[in-house]
Amino acid sequence: MSRVDGVAKVTGKAKYASEFQVKNVAYGYIVQGAIAKGAIKTIDTSEAEKQTGVIKIFTHLNSVKSQAKDRAFKALQSEKIVFNGQPIALVVAETFEQARHAARLVKATYAEEKHLTETEKAEPVASRSPQPRGNPAEALKNAAVKIEAEYTIPIEHHNPMEPHAAIAVWEGEKLTLFDKSQGVYGVRAHLAQSFGIAPENIQVVSPFVGGAFGAALNPNYYPFLT
Repeated sequence: MSRVDGVAKVTGKAKYASEFQVKNVAYGYIVQGAIAKGAIKTIDTSEAEKQTGVIKIFTHLNSVKSQAKDRAFKALQSEKIVFNGQPIALVVAETFEQARHAARLVKATYAEEKHLTETEKAEPVASRSPQPRGNPAEALKNAAVKIEAEYTIPIEHHNPMEPHAAIAVWEGEKLTLFDKSQGVYGVRAHLAQSFGIAPENIQVVSPFVGGAFGAALNPNYYPFLT
């Protein structure tokens, strides 16, 4: 099969989101939560803020609140923790290394709740469940042949060539976002709703996607942070 962008990708000529060059760029490094479920009790950024090159540190206490009404997860909106590794702060600094260093100095305490990781015990989300059809229980009961088995498979991670990344550039009221995305119009609508910006003032650029497997299909949480 002829792949239109195949040669560009395997020779390194394809330009991904994080490879665009812009002037005066600042770097954001995400601080991740240490629990899977619960809430942030306290978050201390004082030591991190003293570090060389640090411009600003965002937490749920000072972050812009998203105006988008969709159900997608939005980072730094409240003290609530809903998944392992959830962003709890964003350190912005003059270099990547400075941001990473300061991020390690952000301290948080938590009110931890019991989390659930066993799929069999989890309650299905009704709005995402398909409409019932047929009678599978009756069909199985009357089937001539029945095979009942339980299968357990190991964890699998997809590792695309291009990691998730975004760069944002403001020119007056115009916002350009370079983002790893399979749906640039969805990202544009997400940002427009989140910040109350006219969609025509936002341009989302994603000329190539270095593998995503659906992980870049819907707007992620980091374009909002960027």
